[in-house]
Amino acid sequence: MRTRYKFNRMELAGSLGDLGTLLPLAIGMILVNGLSPLSIFFTIGMFYILSGAYYGVTVPVQPMKVIGAYAIATGMSAIQISAAGLLMGGRVPCLRLVRDHISRCFRRNAFSSLKCSRPSGSFHNTR
Repeated sequence: MRTRYKFNRMELAGSLGDLGTLLPLAIGMILVNGLSPLSIFFTIGMFYILSGAYYGVTVPVQPMKVIGAYAIATGMSAIQISAAGLLMGGRVPCLRLVRDHISRCFRRNAFSSLKCSRPSGSFHNTR
């Protein structure tokens, strides 16, 4: 029987990979925007635990990092930051629902335009 979870030095290193961007943004949002440290770190921790349990690997939260950087730069309030997070959280599942359709459209159009625009033999080395 194969074990689903394993913990070794590579997993430890990977678990610390987001701290380089996560901690500065979290501290900035605590100091500049007045957010509660408990709510920030509890929410982030629960997200990582739940996504790790569901997917078997943690999910990077890149859109939330963009929101955090923008919030610090513009001095957004806690309510505005929460609204931005909820809007982003609502859009990601919607994108997931249409992902397959979008990828099929772009893949087909990208390859058909490549075939039409390339002269014969243009990918061969001419030296």
